Amino acid sequence: MGHQGAGDPQRRCVRALRTHRTGGRDSWRSQLGRYVLPLGGIEPRKGSLDLLEAYALLHTEHPDVRLVIAGGETLFDFRDYRAHWETPGR
Repeated sequence: MGHQGAGDPQRRCVRALRTHRTGGRDSWRSQLGRYVLPLGGIEPRKGSLDLLEAYALLHTEHPDVRLVIAGGETLFDFRDYRAHWETPGR
């Protein structure tokens, strides 16, 4: 009870994923195929550019694997970082 901290929505999400681990995973996989699912926005502290480079390597050998990012906006201004993310062929 009382005030809920900022991490509580993430904890609820993780609990939900654990609760529906097998059925949920199969449902998502049937819709998306094989995928990598990082949680969080595109930010330097999350290593998003490193993730993108790693995914590019993975994708060359496993072109059926998709990158699905679950996350949203941040309070910080990462426009330059995101622009680097969105540049084709960086």
